[in-house]
Order: sequence, then structure tokens, then C-alpha cells
Amino acid sequence: FFTKESADLYAIQVAYATDSYGAAVTYANSDTTTTDTTYWGLNGYYTFGSVIDSVSLGYETGNPTGTGADTSNWFAGITTDEVGPGVINLGVGSVGHTTDAQEELLLYEVSYGWDINDSMSATLGVFQEERATGSNDLAGVALTTTFSF
Repeated sequence: FFTKESADLYAIQVAYATDSYGAAVTYANSDTTTTDTTYWGLNGYYTFGSVIDSVSLGYETGNPTGTGADTSNWFAGITTDEVGPGVINLGVGSVGHTTDAQEELLLYEVSYGWDINDSMSATLGVFQEERATGSNDLAGVALTTTFSF
């Protein structure tokens, strides 16, 4: 542990949340045999309690020491108030950490989640992930069912 021959990853997060908003600051360090990268993240949400129920935002940076350029990553999401039996989630964000010199690729997603009964819920979603120039974008549909008792 914590030697040049080992690959170590550790992180700490400080968060604060109330009924209507929350925020978190995260520090992480990835120490491999070839590079040591420090990551910082700032994420938060605010609940409006109206047609747009909540908004979530996040921004992260990576700073490798020695080699490599600084990287960043971001996301934004909106959750609606109930539409029928469920809620709609919309999201957009960058695909992975990118440098200023790289093409920023985006991921778009839309989902609808609803309770089937007291112990089961389902979420149906679609997404599109941009790929590098010359490659086809990735798109898909996902269905998740959760059961708890």
C-alpha cells in the first residue's frame, strides 16, 4: 500500500443536504505506477417542487502530475414533477474526462420512472452517446425493474 510499486485509489467526500438542496465536494487521488492524478468534484441539486421538480449539476477536474493535461467532466439533469404515474428525467453531460485539446463528446439521456406497486418500480430510458469523429454514435434503450421488500 502507498508505494511506487502499488496502484492506490482513495477519496473523501463532504456533503450537506436539506429538504430542498444539497451539495458535495469530493477529493480523489489515483496513484498508479506511472502517474499520480488528483481529482476534484463539485456536485449539487436544488428541488423546486413545481413542474420542474429538481435540477442537478456537477463539475469534475483531473490533474495528473508529471505527464498529461488537465481534464474535466460535467453533467446537468432535470427531474419533472409527476407526469401520469411517474416522473421524467432528462440528462446531458460530457463522456468521460477530456482535455482542452480533445473533442468534447456528449451523452444525452431521457427516462421515465414509475411505481408498479408498493414494492416494485420500473424505469424505461433511451440514450445517445457521441463518439469520436469518424465513428458511429452509440444509442440504446434500457429498462430497469427494482423490487424491494
